[in-house]
Amino acid sequence: MIKRKRFIFNILLVLAVLLFIGIIESFSLQPKEKSLHIVPENEKYLYSIGENVLMNISLNSPTGIKKIEVSYKITRNGVQTIREGKVNLIDGKGVVTGTLGQPGFLRCEVTCVVGNDTLQAVCGCGFNVEEIHAKGKLPANFKRFWDEAKVELVRIPIDAQLEEVEVVGPGDAKRFKVSLANVNGTRVFGWLHLPKGDGPFPTILSIPGSGVGRTGRFAGFPEAGFAVFAIEVHGLKPGKSEIIGGVQWVTPVDDVIRNFVKLQNGILKDYHSLGKEDPYRYYHRRSLQGAIRAIDYLCTRADVDTGKIFVFGGSQGGGLSLLTAAIDKRIKAVVATVPGFCDNTDRLPGDAGRSDILTDRQKQQFINTMLNYDAALASELINVPTLIGVGFIDDICRPANVYSAYNMLRGQKKIENFYNMGHGSPSYWREQTIEWFKNIK
Repeated sequence: MIKRKRFIFNILLVLAVLLFIGIIESFSLQPKEKSLHIVPENEKYLYSIGENVLMNISLNSPTGIKKIEVSYKITRNGVQTIREGKVNLIDGKGVVTGTLGQPGFLRCEVTCVVGNDTLQAVCGCGFNVEEIHAKGKLPANFKRFWDEAKVELVRIPIDAQLEEVEVVGPGDAKRFKVSLANVNGTRVFGWLHLPKGDGPFPTILSIPGSGVGRTGRFAGFPEAGFAVFAIEVHGLKPGKSEIIGGVQWVTPVDDVIRNFVKLQNGILKDYHSLGKEDPYRYYHRRSLQGAIRAIDYLCTRADVDTGKIFVFGGSQGGGLSLLTAAIDKRIKAVVATVPGFCDNTDRLPGDAGRSDILTDRQKQQFINTMLNYDAALASELINVPTLIGVGFIDDICRPANVYSAYNMLRGQKKIENFYNMGHGSPSYWREQTIEWFKNIK
């Protein structure tokens, strides 16, 4: 009898333990945070015109909500609204459909309120992306305009000033703070990273994204045997050596960094629009002249392989990289990540600086200026190997604008689609970039 009771007790104990483990596992499988997602069916992101897209919406919530209303907005290229509405999610699942009748990107944004939280998600799908083209055409005097800009530089001695500083990357053998003479009494500054060895090295001109007080990125390149000249675009002298590789305003905050912050919040707040009424006065004319001057300097160095000078950048730097390659034929390969300055006049209606409050005359002046700085239109002049990265839900450098540049390229080219990414790049992108440059003959 005692043995039987003990046996029953052991059975009950085992069942209790199994039940406890089941509860724990069930609890662990529950989402710890609320999240909203939207993805196309079968994770297909590229379609033909007129093809229907079925986008699956899912809500993960620890409370297991049975029914909830979600708002959605479908647009073409993130600008032209096609449809808005609401859909009910049942047991956290729902569907929205859409299509496009012309080349471009269908973008669907969904929003719902769960408790005190507002959840959002975005999906982007391309339609006949190979047929997307920029508006307008390259000005007839484009080459002459930029030849004039180069002539201005020819008249100015390079006046390279170098200061050797402490290395910061594992691949650096030497690192220099560099200052070069630019137009109108200005300078272009940057950091020159040299890899181990004697050279001559394939060399990357790295141009930064938007912001003040930052230079182009360099990480990973010296380790792979590349020299890197990471420049800035504002003519502002770098401060502490930590202000490199796209890192801005690091602590401790010194006077130089405070000045960068003051400029970005002050007179340089809308610098992309400064001088837009005149192509000769537009802000980025000097930026591009600075990139050309950097190439001038690299071509004077015995440790630089002048047959393998490449250009690399993202966002602002991506657009300037494409423009630099179109203007200066000493560039032999390009990597442009989510590049800006593509199809500039497409951004006129509502988001090109403050163009939506300009007069018709001012808008025409803006168009006339920005056609000379349109990386998409200028891409027809690029016939060197070019790698482009595009974010399908990027609302800053929109995917349709990026594709308008890619489709104009005349040389070897490749585009990497970041299907679920906004304005940025995935972790593998740097390695892919390095391999792309390594394979340039």
